[in-house]
Amino acid sequence: MADSEAQLPYDLIIRILELVDLELYYPTLYSSSLVNHTFNQAARRLLYKKVVLSPPWRMTLDLRRRDQELNGLFQSASLPHNAQYVLELEISGYLEGRPPPLNTFPSTLARLITDLWTNLHSITFTPQEYPDVLIPNTITALQKCTFLRSLHVNNAYCTEEIAPQLMQIERLESLTIENPSRAILGLLPEWLERLAPTLDAFNLKGNCGSVTPGVLRAFAPHLSKIHTFGLGLSYSLMHDDVLLFLERMPWLHNLELRYYLQIREPTVQVSFPALRSLLVRHTPLSNDTDARNLSQFIGYFCADSKLKKLILESDDDREREPDAMMDMLVGLLVTRHASTISILRMDALFISFEALKDLCGACTQLVELGVSCDGGPEVLVRAHLVLYFQDAIIKATQQHELPAVTQKLTRLYSIHLSFLFPITSLSPEQIRTWMSNGTRTLRRLSVNDQDWKVRLASARVAPSNEFFVGRVDNRRR
Repeated sequence: MADSEAQLPYDLIIRILELVDLELYYPTLYSSSLVNHTFNQAARRLLYKKVVLSPPWRMTLDLRRRDQELNGLFQSASLPHNAQYVLELEISGYLEGRPPPLNTFPSTLARLITDLWTNLHSITFTPQEYPDVLIPNTITALQKCTFLRSLHVNNAYCTEEIAPQLMQIERLESLTIENPSRAILGLLPEWLERLAPTLDAFNLKGNCGSVTPGVLRAFAPHLSKIHTFGLGLSYSLMHDDVLLFLERMPWLHNLELRYYLQIREPTVQVSFPALRSLLVRHTPLSNDTDARNLSQFIGYFCADSKLKKLILESDDDREREPDAMMDMLVGLLVTRHASTISILRMDALFISFEALKDLCGACTQLVELGVSCDGGPEVLVRAHLVLYFQDAIIKATQQHELPAVTQKLTRLYSIHLSFLFPITSLSPEQIRTWMSNGTRTLRRLSVNDQDWKVRLASARVAPSNEFFVGRVDNRRR
């Protein structure tokens, strides 16, 4: 064991463990912490980096439980020898609503933030239910966080009593407010002015009905240097209001917007040359008209940019209407962003089989792709899914040099496809066949919510062209 410690120094171990996907392989880090002292030190740094307490909603009230029920991670992170590793904290969900002295969680949390978790740089407070004293206690603790750089709160911190205290927090680099009220919107211009030297990301999420064109104009002078902005749903804003407001952010790199149908088309044309990532949330689409309007909306913001990442999120992924085809959006991507787009996730939206082939043949930088396809059962049998990308390589080699084209197309790592027809459970042998016939970098495949992860076998175990295939358990996500 001593030889192992000498051969694998701490700096190398921490780099290796950082590659572990915490959402899928959290137990792997725990097992690594039991190897030896060096592994333990490296694993603890990642195990306790983010502490989350998000109790689910309960249908019944348990009268026997008086205090807040804490998970194992929260309790372990509260120990003095682990507290130094806690950098991110998230408190959300449905907390125990009983007041002190029966419920000591508000005072316990404030003490942990103030005395033990002194290295916190990111805090998320978005509880749906909570004891009344939680908000005042945590506000006082937040003001004492020396290294706090990212803050995410909901409307519980937007009241007339709490909002002025929240504004006392300085040196933030990222600020997110869910369902902002008029009380905090009126104070935000002054706060943003003080945060302007350090603020890089500003997001207003959820119900933003109180955000009017006048509110945006008050924000604009203080947001000219930010790189990330997000805006929720506000029926008070027209397309022109949002476009003219965003025009005053020349360095805007990441944008999140909420789409809703507007009868009036924008009268201004604004370009965002620095925009690289766009996320649009929308209601489920019902027909081609809805799909066309959404595609046009996206075009208003990214037509002249070098877009690398596009994500479309539906309010209800279960409502998928094949009559709403997003082929118009695919045409925009193929025409304007084929050489730059690397991540495209529109899992709940349908495109035609021909549009899917065009997308795969033109967008050579794709790393991650998620769409729904209306192609019929014969598509799965005839094309075996990943053969689309092999066909794309053959087609592209007729116009470009083989090494360059192959290098670009083999960046593809993850595919998420949904079809209208049901698909029986896939076998590892089928997945292995598809992997061997398609692009060699493909490591994640999802077909109608059947998720698979693959990797090449080590040369010591099997020939280099062999694949190890494993089914991903969605319940661990």
